[in-house]
Amino acid sequence: MLIGTMEAGPAISEIELARFERDARLTLPLDYRAFLLRHNGGRPVPADFWLTLDDERLPWRVHYFYGLNDPVESCSLQWNLNLTKNTRPFGTLPIASDEAGNMPYLRWDKPNAGSVYFGPTPSGHGVELTWLCGTFTEFIQTLHEANEKG
Repeated sequence: MLIGTMEAGPAISEIELARFERDARLTLPLDYRAFLLRHNGGRPVPADFWLTLDDERLPWRVHYFYGLNDPVESCSLQWNLNLTKNTRPFGTLPIASDEAGNMPYLRWDKPNAGSVYFGPTPSGHGVELTWLCGTFTEFIQTLHEANEKG
């Protein structure tokens, strides 16, 4: 379960978050909004989760959750949203990256709003997403230390 984040972006206000939603033309799930208001991205502690690809359960790690107005461009939610605009499925938002640039995505559209998916590093061909869990809260509750079996 997420304890906290390190190296997060600057604190943000409800007004800044509402402005992001307006500009991006999306409505964020309440649990993810609360995460941004509390942490605004950063390196999660703990950071590991289980990813199932091709029926194989693999240990994986979140390198960094994106935040609003992060001074490091590659850690910015806005920058990554723009970076993936031609490769990610409609209704998804890149919310983090692993150490290789692969991304967990959050669905913000119906009927699967709030679900978290995983996709490879964006390329010119688009990405196919793998379902991780039903809500952002569920996703951060699965984060654990690498030595935990889970």
